[in-house]
Amino acid sequence: MAFVYDLESFRIGEQPAWPLVYKRYKKPVRPVPVFGLESLVKMRDEWHPDQLKAIDRHFNWMVRVVTDDQQGAAGVLLPRLDDSFFINLRNSYGEYKHRPAEGQYLAAGKDYYTEKDLTYPSLDERIALCMSLVKGMGLLHRAGVVYGDLSLRNFLYRLSPTPAVIYVDTDAMRPKGSTSVFSLQPHTPDWEPPEALAAKRKGDGIGFAVQNFNTDRYKLGLAILRILADVPRAAEKRDPTLIRHLLPRHLYELLDHSIHAAPADRPTAKTWHEEFRR
Repeated sequence: MAFVYDLESFRIGEQPAWPLVYKRYKKPVRPVPVFGLESLVKMRDEWHPDQLKAIDRHFNWMVRVVTDDQQGAAGVLLPRLDDSFFINLRNSYGEYKHRPAEGQYLAAGKDYYTEKDLTYPSLDERIALCMSLVKGMGLLHRAGVVYGDLSLRNFLYRLSPTPAVIYVDTDAMRPKGSTSVFSLQPHTPDWEPPEALAAKRKGDGIGFAVQNFNTDRYKLGLAILRILADVPRAAEKRDPTLIRHLLPRHLYELLDHSIHAAPADRPTAKTWHEEFRR
């Protein structure tokens, strides 16, 4: 959907003066409507400095919209991600490639980590990553923003200096009540909430594409399940019993409600955060 260019010497007049990258949308996507992107950028000016600092710890939030062609946005400027969110993957020739540490690797299994010469996260580290994911979603919802297409590919993780995640693809988010700048953004396959699958069976394309706080909460529970499930093809699993033995009762029940409860009854990120800290 986009090319990413490192802007080595370019800075904007904000503090902190981050190193930046330019995410330029590919031609089939351009031009992207400017209003939705600018509304997300302008939200930064509305937040208390402490809130903004917390948001920036958990989200690779865009700081400028680039409008250099046609009648819409050509791309966005984003802070360059810290190198701690990258890993060195060994290929079959013994060469190492520096790659973003996408959350999908957390569901790859121990054999994959051995093959790629990576450190396999312990259960405590995985739980800490889940807590970071929950904290970010809570901050986002408190700010009145829907993430939308959450999957294991839409956040990066690190294990040191402390386990943490950072959400990416923030340009596809939307304030509550609005639509994504990319129109009817589909759910990632295997991440569709039950209500979306029900709409699909009825041939309801609009209902299938609905993404809101309730769908975020379903996908948050699914992400926690898949991060913790040390089983083959973990990235496709939806059965909370797979990790029942790993969780205290109160967390297992919360996970079960996330996956099986009616949309309006799914646990909030705030509830997850409180229960993780018990």
